[in-house]
Amino acid sequence: MTGKWHLAALCVCMTAWALSGRNGTVPVLLLISYSFYLVFRRHYRMFAVFLALMLILVVDFTFVQTNKSIFSGREKQLSGRMASLPDFDGDRLRFKLKTSQGETVIVDYLLKTRVEKERLRQLIRVGQLWRVIGAMDQPMAPTNFHGFDQQQYLKQHHIYWK
Repeated sequence: MTGKWHLAALCVCMTAWALSGRNGTVPVLLLISYSFYLVFRRHYRMFAVFLALMLILVVDFTFVQTNKSIFSGREKQLSGRMASLPDFDGDRLRFKLKTSQGETVIVDYLLKTRVEKERLRQLIRVGQLWRVIGAMDQPMAPTNFHGFDQQQYLKQHHIYWK
């Protein structure tokens, strides 16, 4: 491993960047620097493999992985299967709904009575078919400086609407 320390360093740096969820400038600069290192050290075979891997990643991020919603936000009715355990929090019911179009949305329902809450607790299960009617909203951006960014978090999980 003593001769391949740069691979471990690259992996650690890229993993730290990926976990931070920040902009793409840092990894691009890191990868360009690593390319120069490989050429300078005359590791041409590794440089060729590295370029092939980078080409595969660019094609994947550009053409395969789409991080966009198929909904416009004007939809008033959706149907699909409950994709998460129901979360009862006070007078609210929240769960993920995998729509028939294949996109996941968060359903947030205001429970009207305690009786309704108890009835729903007993009846609903993951995987059930649901038809929901209501307004679609985008998750809120953070309101505090350096606060939790729910919108970004959900976008990383391909969820764009509540």
